[in-house]
Amino acid sequence: MIIGGLLAIRFWQVNRAHINDTNWYLAAGLLDNLIGILLLLSRNNPTMNIGLTLGAWGLVVAIMQAVETMYVFIGVQSSSEVSDFSITIIHLINVLICGGIAFIVLQQPLGENSIRWSGLLFIGFSMSLLILTRCLQIDEDTH
Repeated sequence: MIIGGLLAIRFWQVNRAHINDTNWYLAAGLLDNLIGILLLLSRNNPTMNIGLTLGAWGLVVAIMQAVETMYVFIGVQSSSEVSDFSITIIHLINVLICGGIAFIVLQQPLGENSIRWSGLLFIGFSMSLLILTRCLQIDEDTH
């Protein structure tokens, strides 16, 4: 997580002159660094602390994705061009997945199997981010 956070911050530093909306990368990088440090500090009591840390990460990322979804939706609504809502829908799916991660990790409704299910949600979140990145690249290439 720390390496991912450092890479996101580096991406922000390199591209802030070229791309207007890169503050999301800085926020995501700082969040990943913070969670990575918390995971390193929780080595003594891994079960409880890692669950709480991952649950908190899921909540914060879900909130960030929700805010980003609102901004994308407002941008699509105010745009004079005809645009599809696929990016907004993918952001909404990310909100649901991260909320699901937070719920399953913090509440553990399935008992010991909850962590296994949260792993599947992490895989789904990764695939959703890959699809979102591809859609954004296609959208930028067409405009």
